[in-house]
Amino acid sequence: ATPAEVVRWFRTHFKPVTAEDIEAVERLYRGSAEERADVATFLRQKKGHLTLLLDSIMCSQPDDADRFVDMARAMAESGEVPAEFRDAIEDSAPKLKRRAEVLRKRNVREAQELELNRASAGLAAGSSLEALAAAIRGRQESRRAEGGFLERLEARYADADAGPPALAGRAPKKRPA
Repeated sequence: ATPAEVVRWFRTHFKPVTAEDIEAVERLYRGSAEERADVATFLRQKKGHLTLLLDSIMCSQPDDADRFVDMARAMAESGEVPAEFRDAIEDSAPKLKRRAEVLRKRNVREAQELELNRASAGLAAGSSLEALAAAIRGRQESRRAEGGFLERLEARYADADAGPPALAGRAPKKRPA
């Protein structure tokens, strides 16, 4: 099957995933028994260390760190995970909270960069794909008007009078055997 046929088949059998679909899955997953089972599995695999929990649990956000710490403590108390993990949970809880703060700051920085990039591209926050395509085409046109990439490099770095460098009658160096 050609790639176009495969794409056509997928489009007829599956609907496109939308932001609303992702948000619906997130609402169903958060606080569910499935999330709790995923956290328990993570704790067993990592022997109670929570530090990378936010990177491993689907739909987790930095704000979930306290909820996950409480959940892990409750699991250790109830016997859902081995009791010997209690010390590891307590030791790694502050690391998880620090990691959550780092992720929170990164999310803010990335959101600011996204807005800055959208503004520099002339796009509004909720703009469409067509607006993005138009912005890309506009940039391509302005680059063509300025000359191509190689022409700009040549104009910047080439010495018009020098020509190609000459070997000046030197014999090529031989490599030692």
